[in-house]
Amino acid sequence: MKNQILSPSFANWKLSDLMPLFASHRSLLRFKGTEAKSYLDRVLTCRTTDIEDGVCRFGALLTPQGKIISDLFVYGVGSELMIDAPSSLVSDVQKRLTLLKLRADVQIEPVSDLQVYVSSERPADSGLVFEDPRPGATLYRVLTSEAFATEDDVAWASLRAENILPETVLDYDTVSTFPADVNMDILGGVDYRKGCFIGQEVASRMKRKSEARKRTLGLSGPKSLQKGDEITSGETKIGDVLSWDGRCGLGLIRLDRLGKALAQGATPEIQNQPVTLHIPDGIVVPDHE
Repeated sequence: MKNQILSPSFANWKLSDLMPLFASHRSLLRFKGTEAKSYLDRVLTCRTTDIEDGVCRFGALLTPQGKIISDLFVYGVGSELMIDAPSSLVSDVQKRLTLLKLRADVQIEPVSDLQVYVSSERPADSGLVFEDPRPGATLYRVLTSEAFATEDDVAWASLRAENILPETVLDYDTVSTFPADVNMDILGGVDYRKGCFIGQEVASRMKRKSEARKRTLGLSGPKSLQKGDEITSGETKIGDVLSWDGRCGLGLIRLDRLGKALAQGATPEIQNQPVTLHIPDGIVVPDHE
């Protein structure tokens, strides 16, 4: 999924060595009713009207100003839908969606008997299994009541960094980040053709009229780096570290500044130490003469 700027490559480990993982920081909501699919389609960034049993979609709930309240996954479970969102935000997401449904035939309730797990291989007989729909994410999301795997925060950070899959709360703050900043558009999280959703006017205008100025890239470098460190090139700040696991991480980068730095032969640095930036497919750093 990644092209590289500079070297070396990402730390030497296999994704399968980190699997499976317990996503203890994610919680579920259940949506029932005859209008659940059409209602969520009018609200979320992803298409939900055609979600069938066993299908998963990646998307978000945005503010009217087009900023991310929460990233989420929507699952087709029989005739119902479920949403998996950060546990710290799930109550707020439920409250907002409840207020927005007005008289629609939709019932929203928390799910307490299932937990979210992630695996690099399709598990057998382990509950509800869904393919992660994000391009390049060769993962499965598993909803089950069984103890499927253990919690490992460092491994989860490595998973996000190696695959460049940023998450709300863990990598960026709620209600302060645009979808394109965290690559949600190229990860299939925004359906610009399905019609209206909350924040759609801003998201569509940004898509039509300009290239994204900021993007989330992968980082690898010295172990001493930490979240919040500035990424510089010469005297110019080009971004910030969003998360770091001791070997690799994610950074929010100004692409125009990065392009200018590369044209001048400058090396990206953090704490005066060179770092490698890993660019996901679909992101282009502008050329500068």
